[in-house]
Amino acid sequence: MNAKREANLLQLAAKALNCTSENMVAQFKESIEWNVHVYAVDGCNGHYEAMLHCLRDCVWIEPPDQRAAFDLQCPAPNELKRTYLGNGMYGMTGCGKSVTYVNTAGRWIANGPVSQ
Repeated sequence: MNAKREANLLQLAAKALNCTSENMVAQFKESIEWNVHVYAVDGCNGHYEAMLHCLRDCVWIEPPDQRAAFDLQCPAPNELKRTYLGNGMYGMTGCGKSVTYVNTAGRWIANGPVSQ
């Protein structure tokens, strides 16, 4: 990750965690495909994750955790388990329910109904 991408990631994390980016540290977490890499940011007593998705251009995409917490009616995203299913799809489980998401134009869309 170059300095410009890291600065963008820290800016996103600062906004999400309501903190200044000077107090944060970003680190590589995992590659899930040849063009998608997960990074974690810690600081200000919080944790933030984003995916660097590169095709023609690279963009930061938040994982589907927030969307899944709402759809699965879980009080917090940290109660969920995220499983990469391939081809840009994630399975999310938690609070006794599960749902699959696909990323379309930077937005997570449920790829079917929530199941019990």
